[in-house]
Amino acid sequence: MSNLAHMRRPLVLLLTIACARQVGPANSRVEVQDSGVAADAADDADAGAVFDASVSLDLPEGISIWNSSLSACAGIAPIDVGPPTTFRFEAVRPPRLGRFAGFAVDGSGHVAVTKCCSGWDPGSPSETWLFSLDGGLLAGQFYGDTVVSETAGFLFERIPMDVYQTRTLSSWSPDGGFELQLSINLLGNQQPEPYCSYAQAPDESGFAACTDVYGMTTLLRLDSALRPFEAPRPFSSGMTVRSIDARGFAIVVDSDGGTRWADLDAGILSAPVEGGLSWDARRLVGGGFDSAAGELASWATTYSPRPNWLAERAGLRLPIVRAGRAYASVAFESSVACKTRLELLALDGTICAALEATAPLDAGACTPPQLRIGANGVVYEHPTRPESCDEYTCNYIARIWPDLLR
Repeated sequence: MSNLAHMRRPLVLLLTIACARQVGPANSRVEVQDSGVAADAADDADAGAVFDASVSLDLPEGISIWNSSLSACAGIAPIDVGPPTTFRFEAVRPPRLGRFAGFAVDGSGHVAVTKCCSGWDPGSPSETWLFSLDGGLLAGQFYGDTVVSETAGFLFERIPMDVYQTRTLSSWSPDGGFELQLSINLLGNQQPEPYCSYAQAPDESGFAACTDVYGMTTLLRLDSALRPFEAPRPFSSGMTVRSIDARGFAIVVDSDGGTRWADLDAGILSAPVEGGLSWDARRLVGGGFDSAAGELASWATTYSPRPNWLAERAGLRLPIVRAGRAYASVAFESSVACKTRLELLALDGTICAALEATAPLDAGACTPPQLRIGANGVVYEHPTRPESCDEYTCNYIARIWPDLLR
């Protein structure tokens, strides 16, 4: 592993950020402002309704919320939407290189803005630049897209686009960053390359299982910034780590392709899990995973039927929020109303609150808002289209609500 500080190139920000005070080079500007009016919930109880607490008044433009007063929702509802932080930035106009490609916010007020693509090769990796909410440039550039928003920092994955390029997982945090080499993209007739798999635990630490060219596998314990904090130890040859559940038990895949549970600290493996575990499986409070095959409890090797509320939200991300007391889900709801809906759910699937974001139709076409959830319950609106463009650049705006679902 190597410190990312030694990997950064001189700052040439093709993705410019627009505004009041300058950071970095002269064409790099960021504007941050408060907008909207503080939410003022108005009680409008209806004993026969699921949402019986409010339709809040004086909310930011395009936002409406509903909160439930059901006893199952104590400590979960309400969602109290105040004025967002508004983050404005400028990027090269699509489809040119340097165009805007991604946006993420961590749980401590750091912003990651990704552009495509590096250099002048459209097949080369994306680049990500990091800012504080007040507009300060923190770091740049990281190759790859943001794949994990952490409590204080991000993980980035670089996918190789050509032979001999390396697939890497990199980190940034206020305390520094590290890199984990996952694989090398070699020609098909060459010898197997060394490779690593990685899985992150709920506390943001992680395990990496790395196999060398001789087939020997080592297990590494890493912190949230990918720094090793325990001595490496031998692991079953060729085994990879896939996922870690809320109880700290891991899903691993052995050299024969069998999926098993593992207690990585004790070195204990379960019998094979029937049907394996899909890549889009969702972590459940209390342990285990939900997938299209059903619910897989911790250390179980067969699936049980999933409840209807999980089946109805198949394919949606289901982050755990409210300090483990609730789930959240985001779904595009209506092309007619151009609306996206965020639901706050009790552990039994009771809908405790909902936030709806609506966008105006553009010549009859709908580009729905993209609500996303980061660490510490931050909710942000990923820019889906520019606010304005000239011949060469476009201006974007993102609204951020820190700690909204914390």
